[in-house]
Amino acid sequence: MTTADRLPVAIDAMGGDRAPAEIVAGAIRARDELGVPVVLVGRPDELGDT
Repeated sequence: MTTADRLPVAIDAMGGDRAPAEIVAGAIRARDELGVPVVLVGRPDELGDT
C-alpha cells in the first residue's frame, strides 16, 4: 500500500494538556516517519500555518 492509497487520519489538535504544540509535533512525526497522511482539526488561530 502506498501513501496515496491511505486515507488520512483526522486528529483533534486541541485535546490534551500541551495542545496544540505536542499534538502537532506528533502528527508531523507520524507523517514523516510512518508516511501517515494526517488532517489536523482545531482552531485555525491556534494552529497557525501547520
